Amino acid sequence: MKKLIPWTLMVMGCMLWYVPVSHAAYHDEDDLIEQRFLQLDVPVAPVYDEVAKWYVNRYLTYGRRDASLMLGRARAWFPMIEQVFAAHDIPTSLKYLAIVESHLYPDAESEVGARGMWQFMPSTARLYGLKVSARRDERLDVYRATVAAARFLKDLHREFGDWELALAAYNCGSGRVQQAINQVGTTNYWRLRTYLPRQTARYVPAFLAAAYVWQYHRVHGIEVRPAPSWLRDQAVVMLKGRVSLRAVSEGTGVPLAILRQLNPAWEGGIVYTTTEERAVLLHLPQAAFPAFRAWVKSRSKWDFEVNIQPNAQRDPIASGLLRLHRVRVGERWADVAQAYGVSIQELQRWNFLSADEPVVPGMWLKVYQPIGTWHNA
Repeated sequence: MKKLIPWTLMVMGCMLWYVPVSHAAYHDEDDLIEQRFLQLDVPVAPVYDEVAKWYVNRYLTYGRRDASLMLGRARAWFPMIEQVFAAHDIPTSLKYLAIVESHLYPDAESEVGARGMWQFMPSTARLYGLKVSARRDERLDVYRATVAAARFLKDLHREFGDWELALAAYNCGSGRVQQAINQVGTTNYWRLRTYLPRQTARYVPAFLAAAYVWQYHRVHGIEVRPAPSWLRDQAVVMLKGRVSLRAVSEGTGVPLAILRQLNPAWEGGIVYTTTEERAVLLHLPQAAFPAFRAWVKSRSKWDFEVNIQPNAQRDPIASGLLRLHRVRVGERWADVAQAYGVSIQELQRWNFLSADEPVVPGMWLKVYQPIGTWHNA
């Protein structure tokens, strides 16, 4: 028994020495995180409170694997989101909101029925021009949903005047935020938090933590696991008519599961245009584009037309932004072309229209523009 006493004392001594050092090290690291946090490139106040700490710690500990995969998806989707947000004149760093909403999964779905990367409810989606039906749900179309999210966020910022409240309203609705403002008598989000739903009270800190893990993941040794090549490198084809994803799969050799993931908005696997649409977008793995082109040319008659550019990766959507323009009464081809700084011939080619076909009031036209020459027509 006496032999155990020195050993026990030695262990206890080591423990007493180790705990303060470990505690100090923890606080040193936390101080460094806070310093970086205060330098985040975001349009909201970077408050490093206990909620933000919890979210950051989750990314840095048991959530590291999920963070690695999410960062890979971010590399695939962020360039497009940044372009859309820049075109709508809102901070591109609001892209981190997609991490909070869906972890950048295009087909995410909540218990209350919100869907897509931006988690739109059906009513809000339709309000911002997205089609939601049993056969087609454009909340899952990343590009269209991102345009809708940009417009929604801009409207919320116009309503409340700052981004903290705009983000809160994105989460719980502008009516709920206005109710809290009237109750408390302040427009400071950080003072309103306790009067908002619990999820909304944690929403901006979650946004800040998402920004932190993207901007500082290298410091913490979190690797980026690249998204699959078929997701990173896509060819986009404008299509008029009707075609099944199964037929595209059989004609190109691309697994049907991949085509469904690239085109999740088409619930029934049928890509089609309605009577008021001139074209829709079909997404393919870039590597499969030659096979798609050969498949289209192999038959003389199809139920669809495709506007195949000479080179798929040169399709305007890869380097520019898609804007939908609704033709006003009295507008002509020349008016629309001048408003956006493009040629009449480009407009007609993008929309499958011949030179002698006039524009009609109410018609939607697709317009592509490089980000540097964007015109808010």
